[in-house]
Order: sequence, then structure tokens, then C-alpha cells
Amino acid sequence: MAAAAVVSVSMGVMKPVLAKLTTLMGNEYKKIKGLRKMVTFLQRELGDMDALLEKMDSADELDPQAKKWRKDIIEMSYNIEDCIDDFMQRVGQADDKVGILRKAFKYLRTFKDRYNLANQFEKIKAQVMEASERRKRYMLDQSISVTAPVAVDPRISAIYKESASLVGIDAQKDELVNWAMDKEQQLQVIAIVGFGGLGKTTLANEVYREVGGKFDCKAFVSISQKPDIIGLFNSLLSQLGLGTFSQAWGQLKDPIDKLRGHLQDKRYLIIVDDLWNIEAWNIICCAFPQNNQYSRIMITTRIESVAISCWGNQGRIHNMKPLSEHNSKKLFFDRVFGSVEACPSSEIKNASCEILKKCGGLPLAIITIAGMLACQPTKLEEQFQYIRNSLSCKFTTDFNYKNMMYILDLSYKNLPRHLKACFLYLGSYPEDRVIDRVEIVRRWVAEGFVSDSTGQDIWDVAESYFNELVNRSMIQPIYDDFVLGIILGCRVHDMLLELIVTRCKEDNFLSLVNDLQAVVEVQDKIIRRLNIVGIQGKRAGENVVGVNLAKIRSLTILRESNWIPSLVDFKFMRVLSIYCYQRMQIDLTVINQLSQLRYVKVGGNREKIMLPFQIQGLRLLETLDFSGIYGYDSSISLEIDDVPRLCHLIMPQRYEVA
Repeated sequence: MAAAAVVSVSMGVMKPVLAKLTTLMGNEYKKIKGLRKMVTFLQRELGDMDALLEKMDSADELDPQAKKWRKDIIEMSYNIEDCIDDFMQRVGQADDKVGILRKAFKYLRTFKDRYNLANQFEKIKAQVMEASERRKRYMLDQSISVTAPVAVDPRISAIYKESASLVGIDAQKDELVNWAMDKEQQLQVIAIVGFGGLGKTTLANEVYREVGGKFDCKAFVSISQKPDIIGLFNSLLSQLGLGTFSQAWGQLKDPIDKLRGHLQDKRYLIIVDDLWNIEAWNIICCAFPQNNQYSRIMITTRIESVAISCWGNQGRIHNMKPLSEHNSKKLFFDRVFGSVEACPSSEIKNASCEILKKCGGLPLAIITIAGMLACQPTKLEEQFQYIRNSLSCKFTTDFNYKNMMYILDLSYKNLPRHLKACFLYLGSYPEDRVIDRVEIVRRWVAEGFVSDSTGQDIWDVAESYFNELVNRSMIQPIYDDFVLGIILGCRVHDMLLELIVTRCKEDNFLSLVNDLQAVVEVQDKIIRRLNIVGIQGKRAGENVVGVNLAKIRSLTILRESNWIPSLVDFKFMRVLSIYCYQRMQIDLTVINQLSQLRYVKVGGNREKIMLPFQIQGLRLLETLDFSGIYGYDSSISLEIDDVPRLCHLIMPQRYEVA
């Protein structure tokens, strides 16, 4: 089997392709006519193309011709790797221990596959030559303007300061605490309104921490633009110690009644974070009784009309304020240098102040840029001038949404090569989802995003990638409440998630299907990574069937989806992550045919999941996680055989593994 290799920053597979081409130089394949000469040619040409892709990743802007060429090269790289993987699976690995007759038989049996590989490589050679000619004709090397990106310290030397994002909110917090604790006996709704990145969630969380213990019961839930109402009610029920609810849409009366009954005679505090529309609120608020127990509901939203509708005549609205110039400086300089006084030169200080003017007092913008600069082993004036100049050439008016997104995109562009694919992969998770650290690290490894070329343990390298994204403030860490300093997972700010989704669409890195319109948008694409979130009904399933899924490498199905494609034809699939809701059935009996699988995680009702009796021959499988399966009455034995790379086996308690 081809050696493991790391996916390149350009979301393509050039690095894995080059590594797998090297495998084809082995003695086992030397009898394939012209193969070595062909492989040498492809290594040289693709290596040169990879160097140009790296320049493109750091380019300030690409013209349409360059974008098209880059996209075609990425797609071609995927196809070449698929071709090699398919061939290697068919012919298998060399085995010096077998006899001459068996070797001869194997050679005859795989002769057609070897012949087909030679023909396929001739077609690939023609594509590569055509791409090289386009590169020269368009003069792509000369047309790309690259400002040297900020250098990256490979060591994670700075510790992420959770308190950094709390600068300048004391006065606002005190005001909200007073409102939450005032003498008004009726249920009050407090709405925090403000632009994305102003720190609404941080402020609400600080109030929750300070006064939550003074209420009989409390809960903190996030909604997002496309709310998962079942998931939200489950979160409320769980936080209030009332179990969970897993029925489908249209059957919400039971959890609402259960919540109302529990809260009726209690003083409660509920935080509803990131509310986007009044329709969702009209459902959620049914669970909160008017009980005259000094109860409080606090919502955060970007939309003032939503806040007014929720507030009615029983509550207050707090409009978030940007950070003052003083607090903006404190947040920035504390993050980059430790303090304002520690800034090494007046030139750097002046450049920093100009950068801060462009950030408009938004904590997210300030923290994101500060995180980018804080990672540098040395603080050079040129690094600060680069950021200042990049912002100055774009911002000509007052700070707005486009300016904010430009700042976030600038931080993305300045990620080192090995982190970009890891960061974009976070788009596999819905908005406001807490992403488990262990899970995402294992998925990065399975996807081939993590390099072990330094000789370090690959899992340690993947952990360092996670830490570096935290250190750069690209993700928000979720800490263990009981063990100091332990990070359990992370969240992605909704504006950074918007950036991720946009980038994923541009590069066809990941396809998110959460409604019929999204299905239409992916109809003409070759999909490599597919996320299905909340797709229901026969019509939705039929439409997705019309999408080209043959090249899928990663399939994730979340929320109340009740449709799943047949898995048997996904011969290139590496990652399979499914949570089975009440009406969806999963047939995993074909799993042993998916030879490229590295990561499998399945959860849901046991009655709806068809499991194989044996996991056998999945020689690349690293993680097998069935711990989320529930609802069976008796133990089930599962035999595991010939799975040499299996590192992580997580099962329900009543499973027997042989």
C-alpha cells in the first residue's frame, strides 16, 4: 500500500501524489512497460506545479485564469491519487515470503490492472503537459504578486490567554448583572445586540458565570442561523438534568411540557445565544413559563428587530459597544508583547496603532490579528508594516462587514501550509457546535492533513496543529471545568465559519448540503467531502442521488437527516461519521469493502443500525468508534481481524470484541 502522505495547503493532494508516485518506483512494478520513465516525468512536472501552488496560496489576489488553472491542478491531483490508490488496492502489496508460483499467479491475475495503469498514466501525462503549456501561455509565474507572509514559529511557545478576550467588558457586564438581579418579580428578557465579533457571547457567558449560582437552575444554549430545535431542546433538558429527547420535527410538545413543568416553580436563568430569527424564538420561548419567580432569559443577536420582538414589554435591550482606543491597545499589546510597555520600538507601536484603527474596536478582529503576530519568534517591523499595508489598501471607509471578513481572510492566508486544510476542515461541523479535540485530531490524521516527516508521533503532531490554531486565535478553546488548563474542544466563531464555508466552496474542498438549494448547487461538482445536515424527505434523497458521489473521501451526516447514500460504491472513502436519528437506517454490513477507510464513527439507535459481524481487512483503519450507539437489549460480539493500523477502538459498554 502506498505510503501515507500529507495533504497540501492548496486543499489538493499534490504532496500525497508525489509520495505515492515514489512507491510506484519499487521493484514490484518495474515490469510495467515505461512506468519508471513516466513516474519520473510526473514527479518532475507535478513538483514544479506544487511550487507554483504554494506561491498562489500566499498571493494577494489571483486573476480568473490563475484561479481556473489552480482549481484544475487540484482536481487533477485528486484524480491521480485516486488512480494510484485504486491500482494499489487491486494488485496488493509485495510479499517476499510467498513462492515463485504464487508470485507468477499474482502477476498473471493482475496483468490487466497493470496494463490499465499504463494506459491511464498516458492520459494523465497528456493532462499534465496541457496544464504546463497553459501555465507558460498565461505566464502565471510572472502574474502572481506575493507579499511575503508573516513567518511562523513552529514551536507553540505562547500560551493562549483566555482572559485576553475579556478586556474592556467590565462596565457592560456590571450593567447586565444589575439587570439580571433587579427586584422585578416577573420573567424578564434581556437582549444583547451587536455586530458580529463585538463579543456578545463572551459578555453573556461572563454574566452567566457571575450570577448563575444565584438561580435555582440555569442553562446556556446556542441556536445559529439554521437552528437544530431538537438539539437545542436536548441541550436544555440535559443541562437541567431531565434526560434527552430524540423524536423528529412536529413532536415537540413533550419536551416543551417537560421543561415548563420543571421550571414552573423555580427561579431560572436561560441564555439563548446567537438568535437569528423570531420564528425560532416563538418555538423556544414556549418552554419558559411566566412564573413570577424573578427568572431571567438573556439572548444575544446581531439583529435589532429580533431583539425587540423577543423583549416585548418585559425586559431590556443592551447595545454592545466597540472597545475604546485604550482597551483596544491593551487587548492587542497584551496579546502580542505582554504589555504596551514591552513593545520593542516606536515604529512597531505606530504601525500597531494604525492596525487597531482598522479593527474598529472589534475584539474578534483585534484578537485574530494579534494572534497572528504573537506567534512570531521575533517581532520585526516589517511584519507589522505588512499587516498595516494590507489593511490600508482595502479599507477606505468606516469599519463594516467586508472589512471584518478581509481581516479574517488575511489571518487565514497567513496560516502556515500545514494548518490551512486543518482549519477549513472545521467546516465539517455545524455553527456553534463544540468540536471535540480528540475527534478532530483523529479526523485530520485520517484525511492526510498531518505530516510525520519530522519523526514525531503523528498524533502528537496533530495535537500541535490544534494548539497552534488556538494560539493564533483561529478557534476558541473549550476548557475542562475540573482540570485546570486542559482543553476539551473548541468552537469556531460564526464569522470565521462564514469564511471557511466561502473558501470551501471556492476550492471545492468540502460540500455542505443542508437544504434543497444546497443540493442544486453541488449537482455539477465532483464531491470529495460531503456533509449532510438536516436533509429529510424522499425528494431531498432523490436529488442528492443525482449528485456525483463516486469520488467521496469523507461523508458526515448530522442532525435530523433521514437519508443516507448507499456506501458500497464509495471505494475512496477515508472518513465516515454518521449520527443516526430515529427515522434513518444505516447499513454498515458493506464496511469491509471500503478499503481506504481510516476513521469510522457511528452513533444512534441500535435498532436502525445494521452492523457487520466482523471488521476484516481494513488495513488502513485507525479509529473505530461505535460508542454513540444505544438502545440494544443484549450484548453484541464483533470480531476484528487483519486491521493492523487500528489505534483507537471505542465501543459501548455492552459490546464484546474478539
